[in-house]
Amino acid sequence: LFSGLLSPAPDYLVVIDGRNAADGGGTVAAVQAVQASLRAAAPAGRLIFFVPFNGTIRASIASGVAVDALTALLDQGAANDTTYDANGRNTNDGIHANYRGHAESAAFLVDGMPVALSPRTNYRIGV
Repeated sequence: LFSGLLSPAPDYLVVIDGRNAADGGGTVAAVQAVQASLRAAAPAGRLIFFVPFNGTIRASIASGVAVDALTALLDQGAANDTTYDANGRNTNDGIHANYRGHAESAAFLVDGMPVALSPRTNYRIGV
């Protein structure tokens, strides 16, 4: 994708950084580098950054993502984080979402899409 290998460029990209495999260790610089690479690969594409299910690297994503007319940030909020702790209702192992966790996150993502895709600028959903 970053090397122009995906053609045509996508119209929409949803970025959900993982808890156990965050880009560049989840630093602000890594988040900024990912956004710059995606923007170069899809100059007119809508980028939707989604804070990982359990809130991992929330601060780096919130600080690193440059929200604008083509870029949105979705965050389920800190109140949801503990549902992904060990024995939480949305995980079986404390790392990976279970069926319920995927369903709740997907519902949040779908609910947030109309706002994320609207022509507004500087919006952050759920934060």
